[in-house]
Amino acid sequence: MTRHTFGRDAADRAQRATHDISGPGSDSTPSRPPRRKTTTSSEPHGISRRSVLRGAAIVGAAAMPQLLTSTPAHAADDNTGGSCTVAFDDNAAKRQTILGLGFEIQSDSIGSDSNTQITENYTGSGVDFRPVFNNEFEYLGGHGPVVDRDTLNTAQSIMNWMTFQNAPTWWWLHALKPSTDALSENYGLGTWRPPGAPADSRFPGLQPGDWTFNPRNWNAVAGFVRFMPWDSVRYNVEEPHPTEANGGLKTHPNGVTTPGNVTYRPDQRIMAWKTPGGKPVLVVTNRGNANYTFTVDTRTTGTFRGYRYGPSTNMAGVGAKSGTTLTLTVPPLSIEFWVHD
Repeated sequence: MTRHTFGRDAADRAQRATHDISGPGSDSTPSRPPRRKTTTSSEPHGISRRSVLRGAAIVGAAAMPQLLTSTPAHAADDNTGGSCTVAFDDNAAKRQTILGLGFEIQSDSIGSDSNTQITENYTGSGVDFRPVFNNEFEYLGGHGPVVDRDTLNTAQSIMNWMTFQNAPTWWWLHALKPSTDALSENYGLGTWRPPGAPADSRFPGLQPGDWTFNPRNWNAVAGFVRFMPWDSVRYNVEEPHPTEANGGLKTHPNGVTTPGNVTYRPDQRIMAWKTPGGKPVLVVTNRGNANYTFTVDTRTTGTFRGYRYGPSTNMAGVGAKSGTTLTLTVPPLSIEFWVHD
């Protein structure tokens, strides 16, 4: 089994930007749900229902500029597992602000496959000095109904925009869509039932004037909302580079943020950051059909606690792991956040 490395050396540098929890657009979608008659019900999702609106429509996952590294590359993985390393011991890292440089907004990636952020170069066309980001994400009508795999695609869209395009933010546009909208499950993190609207079999028990989560969308972003606060700093992960014959996907030949023509595994992704309070966090995904094992050298000590998300799973505890190296076996269609105590 190979090893992934989150590495750095004395020449490493990081850029710093502000995390943005971005709100819904100015269309007919309400910016907050109708007032609830009662607020005493328990919240099975592990995060306050109102946070969907306070954090508004987006994953508030944002601004984790890249820490460059000269750590040597490791051998390719074997399709069932791979390893990586992150240096959370970055006392020598030089941080440089990128605020005020302006942004190039990208809206042509709405609902796109997260592979696009690996294979395309959004920092080209004379804007390579500016940060770029996705300003609208949902699944349009031509996509068809949202399915379980889309939960992983959404999470990986966030990760790949930040990892491969160095994006400082990522937007999901609509907090809630009305139950009368045939595409409400494609567009919203949740659905609300307008007063007078008929009952809808897609949302059993949803009362007029109330709202509910769309789990396939909300569970994709909820972990980022919870574990990635504003002003977190993203760390480079040294990943294995499988051949194209073994499932590797090549980066754009003219890549700016990441070197061109380098292969990465598209269905098993990893990203790491530190919170403003200095807490290391990493997230791993498995969009594949079989278990996949990440072996992560964190270059730090202490205990990490895991929380799993998926199409029907929200913040399920998966135990704790201690030591410098973490072995994480992730089931199919799962997102796991590992948070340092």
